[in-house]
Amino acid sequence: MGESTKGVADPIRLEGKRWDPLPDLGDDPSLNISGIACRIEPDGSRTCLVVYDEKRHAAFLTLRGKHFTDRRRIRLLDPDPSDDDDADLEAAAISGGYWWAFGSHSRKKKGTGDVVTKLRPSRRHLYRFPVGKVGPVDFALDTDDRADAVEVVSDLFDRLALPADLHARLEAPIPLREGGVNIEGGTVIDGRMVLGFRAASVAEPRTADGALVVVCEAEAVFGTGAIAAEVHDLRLGPGMGVRGLVPAGKSFAEGFLVLAGASLPDDHDDPAMTEKQPSTIWFWNGTSGAAPIRLGVLDDVPKDGKPEALLVLDADAAGWRILVLCDGVAGGAPAEYRVRVPPP
Repeated sequence: MGESTKGVADPIRLEGKRWDPLPDLGDDPSLNISGIACRIEPDGSRTCLVVYDEKRHAAFLTLRGKHFTDRRRIRLLDPDPSDDDDADLEAAAISGGYWWAFGSHSRKKKGTGDVVTKLRPSRRHLYRFPVGKVGPVDFALDTDDRADAVEVVSDLFDRLALPADLHARLEAPIPLREGGVNIEGGTVIDGRMVLGFRAASVAEPRTADGALVVVCEAEAVFGTGAIAAEVHDLRLGPGMGVRGLVPAGKSFAEGFLVLAGASLPDDHDDPAMTEKQPSTIWFWNGTSGAAPIRLGVLDDVPKDGKPEALLVLDADAAGWRILVLCDGVAGGAPAEYRVRVPPP
């Protein structure tokens, strides 16, 4: 069997092959990568939607071989003189003729009082917009205003049909550094949206072994009524949450690869979490009650890097070739890994 969440004496080490950094993102680590999704073009290149932790836009880049080029900006959140908060985009997907982008729905990480506990409306959005017939989209890029084709949902937590205690936890005024809610994994496949939470966990306290994943119908999210939802508890290790989540294949039934990392930021003040845990890759088959299988630990992550973006480059019967990008390092420090299929 594959590795379980506990008692693993000798985990599989995944050695990465470093690629060139992503271009034109600036030197500020806050501009680094939190999500990526790509369309394969007829010439073998990939058109990739890349989202950041900061700013109010995302970017399209072209991936040829191991090099990203041709950055174009797409405005997702209009400028607002009364609101200087960022969109805090954490994940991207392409499915069903749409590009998708996911806001964190989180509060602030640093500060005191109302600074960190108040709602941040700019972060509580999900976005989708049609895939272009030739280019990334069929509307103008590099504009200062959001295109009409970009649909925005701002009431996800209000409409998700969740148990009352879990709904209360998602709406609790808790900052990030204390385990407040934060969506960092998001994807869409076969008409179903899968949301992976870095925090808050299903199990309590925060150091407990239980990361929250919510599955719902994607079209319902962009409707107006209540959204039926499945709640899953992924055992990714004590104090670990979802940092990235992508389909493992071309259908929901083929499962998912999950990038796991610490649920709390490095500057947390929780005395129960003194040891920094490495980032890990897991396989989850997408069904209720199924334990995820740990596939390996990411080696050679840059000192300040926080692996957050996950992309499947290709797959075969033996496993997957994946790309992992980091927040906290200029250019994302992209690294390629080979991950093996878990034994039956």
